[in-house]
Amino acid sequence: QHHQGWYGRETIEMYVNYARTCFEQFHDLVPYWIAVNQINLIFGESFSSLGMIMDEYEDFTAAKYQAVHHEFVANALLVRAAKAIDPQIQVGVMLADQMTYPLNSDPKACEQALEANRMKDYFYSDVQLRGEYPGYAKRYFKEHHITIQIEPGDAELIKENTMDFLAVAYYYSHCVDASGKKVANPFTNATQWGWTIDPTGLYIAMSSYWDRYHVPMMIAENGIGVEETLDSEGQIHDDYRIAYHREHIAQMRKLIEDEVELFAYTLWSPFDIVSGNSCEMEKRYGLIYVDVDNNGQGTRKLVKKDSYAWYQHVIETEGEEL
Repeated sequence: QHHQGWYGRETIEMYVNYARTCFEQFHDLVPYWIAVNQINLIFGESFSSLGMIMDEYEDFTAAKYQAVHHEFVANALLVRAAKAIDPQIQVGVMLADQMTYPLNSDPKACEQALEANRMKDYFYSDVQLRGEYPGYAKRYFKEHHITIQIEPGDAELIKENTMDFLAVAYYYSHCVDASGKKVANPFTNATQWGWTIDPTGLYIAMSSYWDRYHVPMMIAENGIGVEETLDSEGQIHDDYRIAYHREHIAQMRKLIEDEVELFAYTLWSPFDIVSGNSCEMEKRYGLIYVDVDNNGQGTRKLVKKDSYAWYQHVIETEGEEL
C-alpha cells in the first residue's frame, strides 16, 4: 500500500481541507484560484507534480494517471467547497501548454501531433472543464493497459463540479515527426535551453482552447530564460526579452479581436529566481536582475533591466504602445 503523494487517495481529503481553509480566510481578497499548478506536467516533473518516486511502482505511468484521477476528484470537491463558502470564487484548471505541430503534412505526423495535443494538454482540461473522461483517453488507457480505479460517485462529482476558467503557462511550442519523436521545428529559433521562440504558437494554442471550451482564460506564465551578466556600466540591455514579450502580447491583441475572453497576462517573472525547470538561478527570466549565482553566491543586489522600463510603459498604456 502506497501512501505517497497523490497516488494515495487519502491525500484528497487533506488537500480539500487545506483549500477550504484558504477560501475561508482569503475569499474577500482573492477572486481567482488555480487548483493545481500545471496539472499536466506528470512526466517531466512527477515528484514536484505528484509527490511520487519512480522505484516504488511496478508501472509508474499507470500509477501517475491514477494519481491524476485523485487530483481530479480533489479539484471537483474543491470547487464544491469554494462555491459553498462564496459563490463568487472562481476556480481554474492550469496547464503548462504543450502545443505540438506536425513536422510536415504527412498524415501520420499530423496524427502524432493530434495525439500529443490530446494526451499532453486537452485530457486534463477536458475532464475538468467538460466534466468527463474523453473517449480518446479511454482508448489510450486501454491500448497502454492502464486501468484507473474510479470509485463510485467520482464520475458524478467531476461532472457536477467543473472549473470556471483556464489558466495557461505558454513558453514555447513543440514539433513531432511521423514516428511521434520530438524534433526541432525548422521554421523557428530556440533559446540556449532548446525552447522554441514561437509567438504565433500562443495565438494558435489559446484559440484552440477557446474554440474547445468557451471559458474565460488567463496566460499565467510567459517568458524567456537567458544567461545574463551585468555589463561594464552595471546594466543589462535585454532587447531579446523586450522582443519576446512584445511579440507575445501582440498575439493577445489578435485573440481579443476574435472576442476571446482573455482576462489576465502575468509574465514570468518580475525578478530573476531559480528556474523550476532547470533548477538554475542563471537561467534568468526577470525584468529585474538579482545578483545571485547557481551556488547561491552574490551580493543579492537588484538591478532593473531595460525590459523593466519597457514593461512599465506597456502597463501604463494598457498595451497600446508595445
